[in-house]
Amino acid sequence: MSKLDEYTPRLLNIFHSKGGTMGLRLQAILLKAPSNHSISMTRDVVIRCLMVYLGESTDQLLKEYDDADEDSVSQDLAVQRIKIYHIKTTTPEGPDDIGIVVEGVKVLTALGNFQGLAPWSLAWHMQ
Repeated sequence: MSKLDEYTPRLLNIFHSKGGTMGLRLQAILLKAPSNHSISMTRDVVIRCLMVYLGESTDQLLKEYDDADEDSVSQDLAVQRIKIYHIKTTTPEGPDDIGIVVEGVKVLTALGNFQGLAPWSLAWHMQ
């Protein structure tokens, strides 16, 4: 989360400066946040705006890796603009790796379970 927080001021400046149809869509999201919002609300707004700004659909946003070696997964994630990824482990006792990649850099890792992310991504796809 610290990486997302590090880029938040610059991202918010970009979102506020955008014009046209996209600017209107971004402003609608930005205006929903209260003026004295918490860090979790700020993160939520930034992630929502990023999805609109990058024009990503749910199909393009989510990526699952089944029985893949670490090197090939790392190479694939390195070329992604933005992805929510789920690396399934081959052993039942090993935890899955679930996270978010932005511009080829893992900005969030160990997010818990993929099912918790699915409703969030579906809600964004429907907006």
